[in-house]
Amino acid sequence: DLRGFTAMSEKLSPNEVMAELNAYHGAMIDVIEQHGGAIDKFIGDGTLVVFGLAGAAEEGAAAAVACARAMLDALATHNEDRARAEASPLAMGIGVHTGPVIAGNLGVPGRRLEFTVIGDAVNTVSRLEGQTKGSGSPVIVSAETAALLPSTDNLRELAPVSLRGKAQSMRVFGLA
Repeated sequence: DLRGFTAMSEKLSPNEVMAELNAYHGAMIDVIEQHGGAIDKFIGDGTLVVFGLAGAAEEGAAAAVACARAMLDALATHNEDRARAEASPLAMGIGVHTGPVIAGNLGVPGRRLEFTVIGDAVNTVSRLEGQTKGSGSPVIVSAETAALLPSTDNLRELAPVSLRGKAQSMRVFGLA
Protein backbone atom coordinates (compact mmCIF):
# COMPACT_ATOMS: atom_id res chain seq x y z
CA ASP A 1 0.00 0.00 0.00
CA LEU A 2 1.33 3.45 -0.86
CA ARG A 3 1.80 5.96 1.95
CA GLY A 4 0.26 9.40 1.57
CA PHE A 5 -1.26 8.61 -1.80
CA THR A 6 -4.74 9.85 -0.85
CA ALA A 7 -3.34 13.29 0.03
CA MET A 8 -1.23 13.31 -3.12
CA SER A 9 -4.28 12.36 -5.19
CA GLU A 10 -6.15 15.45 -4.02
CA LYS A 11 -3.70 17.56 -6.02
CA LEU A 12 -3.97 15.49 -9.21
CA SER A 13 -6.61 15.05 -11.88
CA PRO A 14 -8.26 11.62 -12.14
CA ASN A 15 -6.19 10.92 -15.28
CA GLU A 16 -2.99 11.80 -13.41
CA VAL A 17 -3.98 9.57 -10.49
CA MET A 18 -4.58 6.67 -12.86
CA ALA A 19 -1.24 7.28 -14.60
CA GLU A 20 0.59 7.41 -11.24
CA LEU A 21 -1.03 4.18 -10.05
CA ASN A 22 -0.37 2.37 -13.32
CA ALA A 23 3.29 3.42 -13.26
CA TYR A 24 3.66 2.25 -9.65
CA HIS A 25 1.87 -1.07 -10.22
CA GLY A 26 3.91 -1.55 -13.38
CA ALA A 27 7.11 -1.19 -11.36
CA MET A 28 5.89 -3.87 -8.92
CA ILE A 29 4.32 -6.51 -11.21
CA ASP A 30 7.62 -7.87 -12.59
CA VAL A 31 9.08 -8.16 -9.10
CA ILE A 32 6.01 -9.97 -7.81
CA GLU A 33 5.98 -12.41 -10.72
CA GLN A 34 9.74 -13.03 -10.46
CA HIS A 35 9.20 -14.18 -6.87
CA GLY A 36 6.29 -16.48 -7.74
CA GLY A 37 3.57 -14.22 -6.38
CA ALA A 38 0.03 -14.33 -7.74
CA ILE A 39 -1.71 -10.96 -7.79
CA ASP A 40 -5.18 -11.46 -6.36
CA LYS A 41 -6.25 -7.87 -6.90
CA PHE A 42 -5.30 -4.24 -7.01
CA ILE A 43 -7.03 -2.25 -4.29
CA GLY A 44 -6.47 1.31 -5.45
CA ASP A 45 -2.89 2.01 -4.40
CA GLY A 46 -2.53 -1.40 -2.78
CA THR A 47 -2.01 -4.92 -4.05
CA LEU A 48 -3.03 -8.24 -2.53
CA VAL A 49 -0.51 -10.90 -3.51
CA VAL A 50 -0.60 -14.61 -2.65
CA PHE A 51 2.45 -16.86 -2.39
CA GLY A 52 2.90 -20.58 -1.91
CA LEU A 53 0.01 -21.74 -4.05
CA ALA A 54 2.00 -24.54 -5.65
CA GLY A 55 4.55 -25.43 -3.00
CA ALA A 56 5.31 -25.82 0.65
CA ALA A 57 4.44 -23.05 3.10
CA GLU A 58 8.17 -22.56 3.78
CA GLU A 59 8.79 -21.80 0.10
CA GLY A 60 5.88 -19.36 -0.01
CA ALA A 61 7.04 -17.57 3.15
CA ALA A 62 10.61 -17.21 1.88
CA ALA A 63 9.39 -15.99 -1.51
CA ALA A 64 7.04 -13.44 0.08
CA VAL A 65 9.75 -11.94 2.30
CA ALA A 66 12.26 -11.87 -0.59
CA CYS A 67 9.61 -10.20 -2.75
CA ALA A 68 8.94 -7.55 -0.09
CA ARG A 69 12.65 -6.67 -0.02
CA ALA A 70 12.78 -6.59 -3.84
CA MET A 71 9.68 -4.40 -3.96
CA LEU A 72 11.45 -1.83 -1.77
CA ASP A 73 14.38 -1.89 -4.21
CA ALA A 74 11.99 -1.52 -7.16
CA LEU A 75 10.33 1.43 -5.44
CA ALA A 76 13.73 3.09 -4.97
CA THR A 77 14.38 2.71 -8.71
CA HIS A 78 10.87 4.00 -9.49
CA ASN A 79 11.51 6.99 -7.23
CA GLU A 80 14.73 7.76 -9.15
CA ASP A 81 12.61 7.94 -12.31
CA ARG A 82 10.10 10.14 -10.49
CA ALA A 83 12.88 12.47 -9.30
CA ARG A 84 14.07 12.93 -12.88
CA ALA A 85 10.50 13.93 -13.74
CA GLU A 86 10.48 16.28 -10.70
CA ALA A 87 7.80 14.21 -8.97
CA SER A 88 7.84 13.60 -5.24
CA PRO A 89 9.02 10.18 -4.00
CA LEU A 90 6.57 7.47 -3.03
CA ALA A 91 6.71 5.34 0.11
CA MET A 92 4.97 2.06 0.79
CA GLY A 93 4.05 -0.34 3.54
CA ILE A 94 4.07 -4.11 3.14
CA GLY A 95 2.55 -6.73 5.43
CA VAL A 96 3.57 -10.40 5.17
CA HIS A 97 1.60 -13.14 6.91
CA THR A 98 1.09 -16.87 6.48
CA GLY A 99 -2.16 -18.70 7.01
CA PRO A 100 -4.97 -20.63 5.34
CA VAL A 101 -7.24 -18.99 2.78
CA ILE A 102 -9.92 -20.17 0.44
CA ALA A 103 -9.89 -19.09 -3.18
CA GLY A 104 -13.06 -18.87 -5.19
CA ASN A 105 -15.66 -16.74 -6.86
CA LEU A 106 -17.28 -14.18 -4.60
CA GLY A 107 -20.47 -12.45 -5.62
CA VAL A 108 -23.69 -13.32 -7.40
CA PRO A 109 -23.59 -15.63 -10.43
CA GLY A 110 -24.98 -13.96 -13.51
CA ARG A 111 -24.58 -10.50 -11.95
CA ARG A 112 -21.03 -10.01 -10.77
CA LEU A 113 -18.34 -12.42 -9.66
CA GLU A 114 -14.79 -11.79 -8.60
CA PHE A 115 -12.21 -14.50 -8.05
CA THR A 116 -10.44 -13.77 -4.78
CA VAL A 117 -8.96 -15.20 -1.59
CA ILE A 118 -10.82 -14.98 1.70
CA GLY A 119 -9.83 -15.88 5.23
CA ASP A 120 -8.44 -14.65 8.50
CA ALA A 121 -4.95 -14.55 6.95
CA VAL A 122 -6.13 -11.94 4.42
CA ASN A 123 -7.60 -9.77 7.18
CA THR A 124 -4.48 -10.20 9.30
CA VAL A 125 -2.06 -9.22 6.54
CA SER A 126 -4.13 -6.11 5.82
CA ARG A 127 -3.96 -5.11 9.48
CA LEU A 128 -0.20 -5.80 9.55
CA GLU A 129 0.34 -3.58 6.52
CA GLY A 130 -1.52 -0.80 8.34
CA GLN A 131 0.89 -1.17 11.28
CA THR A 132 3.83 -0.20 9.07
CA LYS A 133 2.69 3.43 9.32
CA GLY A 134 3.84 3.77 12.91
CA SER A 135 6.34 0.95 13.27
CA GLY A 136 9.39 2.59 11.70
CA SER A 137 9.61 -0.36 9.30
CA PRO A 138 8.16 -0.36 5.78
CA VAL A 139 7.72 -4.15 6.03
CA ILE A 140 6.12 -6.09 8.86
CA VAL A 141 6.43 -9.89 8.87
CA SER A 142 4.31 -11.96 11.24
CA ALA A 143 5.87 -14.46 13.60
CA GLU A 144 3.95 -17.19 11.74
CA THR A 145 5.81 -16.32 8.55
CA ALA A 146 9.16 -15.79 10.30
CA ALA A 147 8.90 -19.29 11.83
CA LEU A 148 8.81 -20.79 8.33
CA LEU A 149 11.95 -19.03 7.09
CA PRO A 150 15.27 -20.91 6.91
CA SER A 151 16.85 -18.04 8.86
CA THR A 152 15.65 -14.89 10.61
CA ASP A 153 19.07 -13.22 10.41
CA ASN A 154 17.64 -10.61 8.02
CA LEU A 155 14.77 -9.78 10.36
CA ARG A 156 14.62 -7.78 13.56
CA GLU A 157 11.91 -8.26 16.14
CA LEU A 158 9.63 -5.27 16.64
CA ALA A 159 7.33 -4.51 19.53
CA PRO A 160 4.24 -6.74 19.52
CA VAL A 161 1.25 -5.19 17.78
CA SER A 162 -2.42 -5.19 18.66
CA LEU A 163 -4.57 -5.67 15.60
CA ARG A 164 -8.19 -4.59 15.34
CA GLY A 165 -10.43 -7.63 15.66
CA LYS A 166 -7.72 -9.80 17.24
CA ALA A 167 -7.87 -10.86 20.89
CA GLN A 168 -4.10 -11.31 21.30
CA SER A 169 -1.22 -9.06 20.31
CA MET A 170 1.08 -10.47 17.62
CA ARG A 171 4.83 -10.90 17.52
CA VAL A 172 6.15 -9.19 14.42
CA PHE A 173 9.42 -8.52 12.64
CA GLY A 174 10.82 -5.88 10.31
CA LEU A 175 13.52 -6.25 7.70
CA ALA A 176 17.00 -5.82 9.18
